[in-house]
Amino acid sequence: MKYLFLPFLLAVLSCRSNPNASNNMTSDQLPGLLHESEHFSFYNPFWLNLHHFLHHEVLHRDTARADVFPTRWMAQLDPAEQAIVRETVKYYQRELVDQDLRTSDYMTAFKSWSGQQPEDQFSSIPDPFRQHADHLLAFAPIYRQHFWPEQNQANREIMERNLPLIRNIEDDVHRQLSAWAQAEWPAEKIRVDITYYAKSYRNYGRDRPFTTLHPTHVVMNATGHEVDGNWVELLFHEASHHLITPNNGKVSEVLKQAARDTSQELPGGLWHAYLFYFSGKACQEAFRDHGLPDYELYMIRNRVFADYHPFLKEYLSPYLEGKSTLLESSQALLLAYPRE
Repeated sequence: MKYLFLPFLLAVLSCRSNPNASNNMTSDQLPGLLHESEHFSFYNPFWLNLHHFLHHEVLHRDTARADVFPTRWMAQLDPAEQAIVRETVKYYQRELVDQDLRTSDYMTAFKSWSGQQPEDQFSSIPDPFRQHADHLLAFAPIYRQHFWPEQNQANREIMERNLPLIRNIEDDVHRQLSAWAQAEWPAEKIRVDITYYAKSYRNYGRDRPFTTLHPTHVVMNATGHEVDGNWVELLFHEASHHLITPNNGKVSEVLKQAARDTSQELPGGLWHAYLFYFSGKACQEAFRDHGLPDYELYMIRNRVFADYHPFLKEYLSPYLEGKSTLLESSQALLLAYPRE
């Protein structure tokens, strides 16, 4: 945002050191808590849902050059409410629509701060968030009446649908992913915010879960998870960004070493393809004993990193089965992968 100054933003970002901490509250006192498991705390935060809803609607309607809220819908509001809607939309179009929910420092700080606020008010508003918060406070009654009941129900239903499976497999999946990635999970539970819309993209109709790090903080969307197991696999995928990153950690280190040893350039996004494959295979193995014997990996069903699929299967399988090292498998994959 144009009016933000780095010192103010750094002060707000300091709250990210523990997304489950605010004024010495325990996790069960924080707003929006739905459930906890051994490794996760799941929240349904009202203000973040409202913020993501507005960002999603403005982004997609702006891309389609259409009214954010159609005239027919606006007609049911009184003049004061219509003015609130118009001003809020203008604010998002002017200040927020082009800020990335995952990579923007402002958006990350706002996510962390807003998740600690009670549903009916803001306990205190840092200066960098003042204008944004004022618009949300004004729009909140409209959201509560027309949108929140359905979205709140969807968030709760996706949680209830998947919580038993999460609790049944999380220890096994955590151990397996930690072993394959050769990295440790955080000591504290990972916060997971459930929002009706997560991260939306311009010119792309679907939204996706996302994760920010330091600390690891996952946002899961409630829509588009018709395949049983899909939401759970993506939850572990997002959490695994703590274990596998493009520039740090054992997997990144090994890939760079394999590239040097073979005199090959690393193909784009290979680290992320490893993350998809590791998290997908760990879940697939765990699902077999819990009613999903024929589950197909998310990356296979949706052709994510499709060019890598045969090479991941052929060259990483020996590593996952304990028949080769990660370095040996990565060297073989890089030598086999075709170059233009």
